[in-house]
Amino acid sequence: MHRLTEKKFLHLVGLLLAYIAICVGLLIQSSAFAAVELSREYKLKATYLFNFTKYIEWQDPRATETSASVQVCVDAPREFFEFLSELTAGRVVGDLRQSVEVVSLERATDCDLIFVRQAEVLEDLIFPDAVVVADSCTSDCPQASIIFYIDSSRVRFEINLEKIRSLNVVVSSDLLKLARINPS
Repeated sequence: MHRLTEKKFLHLVGLLLAYIAICVGLLIQSSAFAAVELSREYKLKATYLFNFTKYIEWQDPRATETSASVQVCVDAPREFFEFLSELTAGRVVGDLRQSVEVVSLERATDCDLIFVRQAEVLEDLIFPDAVVVADSCTSDCPQASIIFYIDSSRVRFEINLEKIRSLNVVVSSDLLKLARINPS
């Protein structure tokens, strides 16, 4: 039978305290990373954006060939951009099996779907045929085709039918069933 000497006991206590200190340090570090992690709300909005590309068909009567990709342009923080990019990587959408390409709105040369977080950005848009998705637009957003809103702590969206009809797109009835419809 081994006896635990005071010296061995103090050594074990020291190891235990070191282990606890490391664990606390890791917890603090992981909570610091969690602070820059994307919120659940914005993960849902990114997922909605990707799903919109599945249920909207872009038609360009001037094009002789269909584009190989759907351009999703975002005006959002890096974390949102990266999450959406990872979500869409390697995926194809629609009957035409188009890839989804996520680009920063400030660097975009062409956009099919645009996500903006602030209404002020809408004033300077140069993509008249793009489907614009606004984030919780509280003021008048005449350029927005789709607007996110929160209802009972859930992310929902509204579709402006008049705006959608003015674009060269076809929106699936399945998407329309999920939306709150704004006729004007």
